[in-house]
Amino acid sequence: MGEYNRRIADINYAESFVPDVDFDTRIQNARDRIVAAQEQINYLMLQGYEENSNAMRRLYQDIFGYEQDLYDLTAKRHEENINNLEHELYLYQQNNPDDSDYGRVVNYYRQIQNGLHDLANERRAYLASLSLSAKEIESDKMIQSLQKRWWSFQGLIRNTWTEYTQSMIDALELEYDKTGDIIVLRTALLKLFEDENL
Repeated sequence: MGEYNRRIADINYAESFVPDVDFDTRIQNARDRIVAAQEQINYLMLQGYEENSNAMRRLYQDIFGYEQDLYDLTAKRHEENINNLEHELYLYQQNNPDDSDYGRVVNYYRQIQNGLHDLANERRAYLASLSLSAKEIESDKMIQSLQKRWWSFQGLIRNTWTEYTQSMIDALELEYDKTGDIIVLRTALLKLFEDENL
């Protein structure tokens, strides 16, 4: 157990002297702790230790704790990324209240949705590691909350698309009223449907 304890101490020591270690480093350290514990388990098994020996039980408990740390760190990183995107969108909308760059707004919404999806998948993987059934996982309060948030952004995307479409139709009708040129109207409508995905 000496080598394992030394590796864990080295990781902890390095982390303790660097204030505000970034999420990626902390996540990698959590993964390194898990690998060290798994390697120690493999070593002890080769040495003939029983599964239920004190040393093995301690290592399994360590892995469980390290996996919890890894999930917590990953979830915090995803949540921080989502919060940053929401704040960027808020600032953009406050600084550009009359801007009609619908594609940019929808892009923010989709990035936030992707972050919510990633966070939900991290939660699902963590709950699965606890041997919960698929039904138990999907009925988890956090999973359900993340799904609701994802769908609320889907509604915002739909509303933004509707607003964009209506503004384009209004502009096209105005142009048609000025020119009476059906070809201009037809070309613009085709362009509108090409832009459907913003």
